[in-house]
Amino acid sequence: MGLAILLPVILFVIKNSPKEKGLEPYQNKKEEMQQPSLEPEGVMLKQATKSGTFWLLMAGFFSLSLCVGGPYTHTVAYFTDIGYHPTTAAAVMSLYMIFLTLGKILLGGIFDRFGSMVGTLFVGFGCIGGMAFALFGKLAFSPWLYAIFLGCAGAGCSVAITVLVHRYFGTKDFSSIFSVMSMASTLGTALSVPFMGVVYDSSGSYAVAWIALLALAVLTAFCLVGANLLAREKSGALEAQKVEQ
Repeated sequence: MGLAILLPVILFVIKNSPKEKGLEPYQNKKEEMQQPSLEPEGVMLKQATKSGTFWLLMAGFFSLSLCVGGPYTHTVAYFTDIGYHPTTAAAVMSLYMIFLTLGKILLGGIFDRFGSMVGTLFVGFGCIGGMAFALFGKLAFSPWLYAIFLGCAGAGCSVAITVLVHRYFGTKDFSSIFSVMSMASTLGTALSVPFMGVVYDSSGSYAVAWIALLALAVLTAFCLVGANLLAREKSGALEAQKVEQ
C-alpha cells in the first residue's frame, strides 16, 4: 500500500531541481553577480582509486571496523566468561557506550585543533589499547581501560571516516568516495561478529580472537598513518607545482 502511494509521487511529483519544472532557482541575482561561483575542489572516485592514500585508508577503516564491530557484540559475554559478574560486565559495556559518545566529540575537536595526523594517532592507539587490555582482561583495571580505549577507537568509524575522506579527497566526489569507505567499514563489522563467535565455539576461549584483533589494530594504525603521510606528500607536491606556475 505504501509503495503504491509513494512510487507515483517519487516518479511524477518530486523533482531534483527547479530546472526540471522550467523554473529558476530562488536566489538573489545581485548577490550572485557579486560573488564568484565556487567549484568544488578535490578528485573523482576513479582518480582517487589510483592513489595509495585511497587504498590505505580503505584498508585502515576495514580493519578498524573488524576491531570494533565484534567486541561491541561480544564484550559482555567475554568478561562474563573470564569470571566477572554479569553486572560488572554490563557496567563495562555501559562505560564503552559512554566513551563511544564522548569520543566522537573529543575526536572532532582533535581533528579541528591538532590536525589529521593527531586524530589518526588517537584512533590508532585507541584501537591497539582496546585490544591489548581485552587480552589481559583478568587484571582488575583492564576491563575499564578496555572500555575507554575501545570507545575512543569506535568514534573513528563515524567521525574519522568523514573528516579524512573530506580532507584527503575534497568535496568534488565526496559522496561516492565516502560510500566506498563506508561499505568497507560495514563489511568489517559484518565479518568481525561471526569471527569472534566461531573462534569461541571452536576453542572455548576468546584469546585467539583478541590476539588476531590486536594484530589487526596494529595494521589499522599503520594503514591510517600511512594514508596520512601519502596525502601530505601529494599535497606538498601540488603546492610546489602551484608555486612554480
